Amino acid sequence: MNHKFLESERIFLRFYGEEDLPNIFPLFSNLSVRQYYLPDLPRPQTEYQVREMLKTWHDEQHNYLFSIIERETNKVIGLTNFDGLDWQNRNAEIGIGLAGNQHRGKGYASEALGLLIEYGFDEIGLHRIYARVIDGNEASRNLFTRLGFTQEGLLREHVFRHGKYRNMFMFGLLRDEWTDQSSN
Repeated sequence: MNHKFLESERIFLRFYGEEDLPNIFPLFSNLSVRQYYLPDLPRPQTEYQVREMLKTWHDEQHNYLFSIIERETNKVIGLTNFDGLDWQNRNAEIGIGLAGNQHRGKGYASEALGLLIEYGFDEIGLHRIYARVIDGNEASRNLFTRLGFTQEGLLREHVFRHGKYRNMFMFGLLRDEWTDQSSN
């Protein structure tokens, strides 16, 4: 599926396709960014390894992976996803990554997550969306807080990065909280 799926003024989301890999690969080759990704160990990966990994991130049953496309350039600038969709309990983990520094700090992540959250609650019937953020990733902590997520917990020294253990923050957003926030 390569047509526009979810759209806003500056971006649109569509299901990830292998043709997006050349624009996405920098996201996975930048170790300073990957140190905050879960659950993988931040290590250099070949294009083949990234291609194979992304195939498992989009099975349209328990994992949905979307490419983020900038309208102005029609280029893929990142990925966002639902992972581990739990249909019985109607919850999923959400994630996002922008492919280059030139796209960070411009509101694209908020815009993309807003589209995906709305889709999750309104279209596929989720009740709860959650996110994990490694301590030190202040941009993501601030992003999820701005979007209305509540910090629900802290997993102490849960992740080992660069020779030390780091805490992991758990954030959650309920459908009613999103609906209340969106109507204000």
